[in-house]
Amino acid sequence: MAHVDAAVRGADTAAVTVDGAGEVNGKSTYNVMVCLPEPLMLGSFRMVLTVSSAPNLLLAFHASLPASLLYPVTDTTQKCPVTRTSQRLLALGSLRMWALCTDNASVMVSMRTAAEAGGLVLATYGCFAHAVNLISKELCARAPFLRVLKSIIAAMVFCRRYTRARADLAEDRATQKAAGNNINELRTFSPTRWVGQSLTLRAFIDNLPGLRRVLLFNSHRPSALTFAVPPAMADAITDGAVEATAKDLFPCLQLISRLSASLEADVSPLSSVLGLFSSLCIVLRGNTFVALGTARSFVSDCLVARFSSYSHPLMVYAFYLDPSYDSCRQQVGVDLWGGEHLPLIRGQAVHNLCAGHEVLEQTVLRELSSCLRHTNVRTAALSRRLLHPVTWWELYGTQWPTLHFLASRLFTLPTSSAASERTVKALSVVLCRTRNRTLDDKVDKQWRIIVKKKQLRRGDLTGEYTR
Repeated sequence: MAHVDAAVRGADTAAVTVDGAGEVNGKSTYNVMVCLPEPLMLGSFRMVLTVSSAPNLLLAFHASLPASLLYPVTDTTQKCPVTRTSQRLLALGSLRMWALCTDNASVMVSMRTAAEAGGLVLATYGCFAHAVNLISKELCARAPFLRVLKSIIAAMVFCRRYTRARADLAEDRATQKAAGNNINELRTFSPTRWVGQSLTLRAFIDNLPGLRRVLLFNSHRPSALTFAVPPAMADAITDGAVEATAKDLFPCLQLISRLSASLEADVSPLSSVLGLFSSLCIVLRGNTFVALGTARSFVSDCLVARFSSYSHPLMVYAFYLDPSYDSCRQQVGVDLWGGEHLPLIRGQAVHNLCAGHEVLEQTVLRELSSCLRHTNVRTAALSRRLLHPVTWWELYGTQWPTLHFLASRLFTLPTSSAASERTVKALSVVLCRTRNRTLDDKVDKQWRIIVKKKQLRRGDLTGEYTR
């Protein structure tokens, strides 16, 4: 714990993510992660006999935070001399915990809203990896994709579980491998993680010739040696319309899956949310996914709706501070996003940051205007060096001191609570069905050791970041 406490004290800005899960004993366990931007586990808490309401969760969450995270930053004026020019900048520089990110369950939304209203954090927002997953789910639920996906999964489950079919398909794969064609095994993905359905479609498309050969060989065998093929499986494999629909849906799902993976990265900058969402909207407006038809506009509407319900105005402001999205800003700058123009939301974010200090607000807007005029040239020169925004501002942003100070804070905030979700998986190593009588204190200690041992061995994630 001393290493984590020292890391928190040495950080200028921190964000916290919270995620809950049910144990095998029926208890609800919540883990608390701090992002510096490298994620570190702070602690955990349980709602044993207490109702998991928003006020109770907020009290338990506040009690689980170490004093080092709540203690203000004392050397702000030495590290950032620009904070001496404004009391508001000094207050922002002294604030260590800037953001809280959780999933979008109603009780979590109420809890994080109360945390922001109470001044515990500067901003709160939802996990955008969950938002992308819901977009994939809504796309897969549209006709004819839902019917096709169900028939594909039914055929794949049959071929994976029925011994004869699985053996014939494995023999066909071995024959293809000997001929130089490496084909992956059939794979179905969890239905709760809809962004992974692209893997299901990829496995089906790759194995489709082999599946058809299995059915053909089975039909030519003597009746005593054949196995019964369900009509739904035969239709999914032999119907050309199913294959065509799967090939039409796969590229879009694969792109959405990669978008989710980018947002789940530990040091993914806050600007990635609007940057990736708007980039996908631009792609959908083009001719890339023409085969999807009206589903393209449906996905665009889903992107806008999810961003509006999960986001915070600071995300729009961070989007304008990231030079990598300059070309994207030029194409979406005049569009409405959630019923408002992006420049208006950006102005609202600046107004909230400045908290009524008109001189500071004018300074920020003046520096932002100058930055947007000059970064286009720098971005073109650095097109082959896709740096993390924190690194870019350290190298090239010192001529805008106020923006440099704000950008160094904003770009350390996470885009999702994926770090907390990954930590929950480590709990199953300590507490499982065959080892479920361990005391809570011992479980927490072993859980923290497993998580922190891996985290503290990691290198410089910001320096290694690539887009």
